[in-house]
Amino acid sequence: MESKAAITKLPVKWVQVSGSGSKIALGSKGYCVCINKNQEIYSSNDHGKNWTKMPGGAVEVAVGSDNETWVVNSAGEIYQWNGSSWNKVQGGASHIAVGDKKNIVVCNSAGEIYQWNGSGWTKLDGSATRVAIGSDGALWCVNKNEEIWHRINGKWEKISGSAVEISVANSKTVFIVNKNREIYQWGGENSWHKHDGSADAIDACETHVAVSNTLDQMYMSPLSPPVRAKANISWAQTTGSADRLALGSKGYCVCINKNQEIYSSNDHGKSWSKMAGAAVEVAVGCDNDTWVLNKSGEIFRWSSGSWSQVQGAASHIAVGNKNNVVLCNSAGEIYQWNGSGWTKVDGSATRVAIGADGALWCVNKNEEIYRRVNGKWEKVSGSAVHVAMGDAGNVWIVNKNNEIFQWGGENTWHKHSGAANHIDVADSHVACVNTADQMWISAI
Repeated sequence: MESKAAITKLPVKWVQVSGSGSKIALGSKGYCVCINKNQEIYSSNDHGKNWTKMPGGAVEVAVGSDNETWVVNSAGEIYQWNGSSWNKVQGGASHIAVGDKKNIVVCNSAGEIYQWNGSGWTKLDGSATRVAIGSDGALWCVNKNEEIWHRINGKWEKISGSAVEISVANSKTVFIVNKNREIYQWGGENSWHKHDGSADAIDACETHVAVSNTLDQMYMSPLSPPVRAKANISWAQTTGSADRLALGSKGYCVCINKNQEIYSSNDHGKSWSKMAGAAVEVAVGCDNDTWVLNKSGEIFRWSSGSWSQVQGAASHIAVGNKNNVVLCNSAGEIYQWNGSGWTKVDGSATRVAIGADGALWCVNKNEEIYRRVNGKWEKVSGSAVHVAMGDAGNVWIVNKNNEIFQWGGENTWHKHSGAANHIDVADSHVACVNTADQMWISAI
């Protein structure tokens, strides 16, 4: 779905990476793949500081957010990396893009566009010389006339500007290069933000953008997700009462009442179903991964219709998704889930928040607000007793006066109507609980 709201210009600071490449493609957690002028393929796990040669030869490469890696060779043949070798895939292509293993698109020398359906290619209407697809399925292309098109509700919609290269991490993170090798970032509302530098090829992922230039030099920059514009809040009271409420996706939410009873809803709180167990804290990720804490500080995770106890103890917990879970305990210690246990993070907190993109914020006993930047805590203006986030650009707090604020970027906060003891936010909604245990929710 296209974001109609304006998208903030991302901070781009180019740093040259080692080696040379005419194409570079970015995955997650430092993984990237490049192709040089000799069609040799190299991979890196540290954002291009060190490279390891891969077998085969290619002229195009694409990597998804899950590190799914595909290439096209000089004969137009398509190959998928299986972890140790290349598997040939049916079809032919002149260009390929990968959002993740479920979102793959190609165009061929005739300009025809095909999307991967899991076992083969489904033809789409339209014509393209370059295609791009995000991990959320956002689909863009550039045609031979350098026109830019965005697929919305199954139809191509023309976008302002012109381009010869395009890359999409998701519907909010889109980059192009024009025939003058100028670099632009999608700004929403048919606008583009110009960035410094020049490029022949470009690729973007959730956290970084990379380019290669005419000298086959490769440059990379970290990104911060766009800060959300001030939301138009229209609070609507949900049914029931609670002192904790956590939001997932597609209407799913979980609340806890003063009797420590747990309830879930699939319709934004219009109706509730009682869940087993008892809890005092609850957190839900964007993938509806659900965790709770009981009054003893024990940690439980919802799995296959029941609660499974997880090692450790906590006083507060936050979930971005199944891969991004963080907690703090009664001593103020912060721990992050590593998939099988807890890794201690420096700092001290009474409340923690983590986004689906891994962005990490916290509030300490002095009501100071901190965010984690490049492995270090950075103090942010304002004061809070509670913090919640959907991603690094979608952060909300409540202060000791029960006032509600939304992060505005550059150390600013937007004040919103209403009063809250507790707040939670997802990609599309924000919810709060007040002193009367009333629950309120608004689209954002």
